[in-house]
Amino acid sequence: MQGITLQQLWQQYQQFRAQRDTQQISQQQFIAQVRQLQACDENGTWWMIDPQAGTYLRFDGARWVPGMPGAPSAAAPPPKSSRATGCGCGNITRFMGLVVPLIIAGFWTLYTSIPGHSEGVDLITPLIVGGIPLALWKFRRQVDALLLPFEPIRSRYPRPLLMGVAFALPVVLGWMFASFGGGSGYGSIRFTSLLSILGAHALTRKPEVQL
Repeated sequence: MQGITLQQLWQQYQQFRAQRDTQQISQQQFIAQVRQLQACDENGTWWMIDPQAGTYLRFDGARWVPGMPGAPSAAAPPPKSSRATGCGCGNITRFMGLVVPLIIAGFWTLYTSIPGHSEGVDLITPLIVGGIPLALWKFRRQVDALLLPFEPIRSRYPRPLLMGVAFALPVVLGWMFASFGGGSGYGSIRFTSLLSILGAHALTRKPEVQL
């Protein structure tokens, strides 16, 4: 979406809030509309308004963080060392989401390399398990743009429930393919892996508003 001025950002936010308060639009529609509003100031900093709190959010180059237009911190990017002072949760999540699938893919390749498998060495499943998470991370902005319209629906459900469904997907899909798909070979495993990864990402990923 093309950027607007900070004044236009605030005016459009007020308009959407008035429409919500008069029940012209629903709360979900209000959130979706406000999340699409982005403004760029004279310093090249991008801003949006948190639809839940009504406060400004500043894009620091990686994520949206609280801020206030005109404040000194808004014009300058955060120090590179600031990440070292955090809890490291982002690094842990990135490790779990990217490195662990690669490890699993490697072990699966080694396992299918053991003589005796009727279908031989499986290279496609490791590509799915290891490659799809990498692709989702690499193209996360494009994927977030696709997921953003569904955020009002996803946000209705508590995150623990969504996480539980995401973890249950491989089990449920594996059982369905084995019971109704007529097979339990590599093909079933590949479809289960692909749908589980994409489904879990759609359920648990909170999209960021794109510039």
